[in-house]
Amino acid sequence: MKSRQPWNSPEAINAARKAALNLPHLRRCVVKIFEGARDACPSFMSEFAEGAAINKATSYQWELAFRPPINDCSEGDLGAFRLFA
Repeated sequence: MKSRQPWNSPEAINAARKAALNLPHLRRCVVKIFEGARDACPSFMSEFAEGAAINKATSYQWELAFRPPINDCSEGDLGAFRLFA
């Protein structure tokens, strides 16, 4: 790790480092996740670029297009409450 900046929860970082000792494939998995995000980001961001359809949408169109996050319906009673609160 190159940067040694403090984080909001040093305990979480320490716990992850300790758990990583028993997870030999963790580093490779995390790298793959970030590589996938890096590769997908340009095409995703182009949808929001100036002049693109999403960028030109009106407030009314944004309201019509709104969809709740996928997890809300599967979070049990608490998620349902939050969805209709």
